[in-house]
Amino acid sequence: MKLKVTDKFSRQFRLFHLFAHCADLPYDDLNTYIKVSLKTIQRDVKDLNDASLIDVHFSKKVKGYAWRDPEERYLRLNEAGCFPPPCLGQNQARNRHLLKLNRLATIVWYIKNEDIPFYEKLGYEDEEDYQWAMEDPAAYLSYNDSFPEKNENMHYYTYVDWYQETFPECSRSTMYRDFNDLRKMGLTIGYNEVERCYQHDFTFFYSY
Repeated sequence: MKLKVTDKFSRQFRLFHLFAHCADLPYDDLNTYIKVSLKTIQRDVKDLNDASLIDVHFSKKVKGYAWRDPEERYLRLNEAGCFPPPCLGQNQARNRHLLKLNRLATIVWYIKNEDIPFYEKLGYEDEEDYQWAMEDPAAYLSYNDSFPEKNENMHYYTYVDWYQETFPECSRSTMYRDFNDLRKMGLTIGYNEVERCYQHDFTFFYSY
């Protein structure tokens, strides 16, 4: 599965995805994944550098782009816990774009979510176990000493909590727009109405 590239933002996010998994990227390889002009790639790389998601430069040896410091690449994407703040300038529209790039990359790379399906909150092993207890309690109790005693309303740390802690300056409307932008790129994030919990799946983004 690949990120859906539908606009400038998703294209740059796709480019970030490539640099996250490659220490260097020749132009020929970039053209295989992103069908745009050399000028567009140069502008996109500048935006990603200024958003502090990558730190790459043009390399004659590679005939493309390479990370300035491979160790920095590892630290930034594995141990830092967050990306450095963007390098902002005088252009407010571009600043907003860089902040959003940084924010969404932080969500995908460092999101935390401990929410679980409602039947687990109630103490049942799975949904089938829960349905059995609801539909035939006598039969359920013939195999179990009692019903689980857990409170479905007990709060679990969700990615909504994480987002608000990580980006306290952002409103809930901004948060929902960010999640919607990730869904537009083919990533899974949202509230599961069936299992009554917050869920996300960015698995494919972590592989090349």
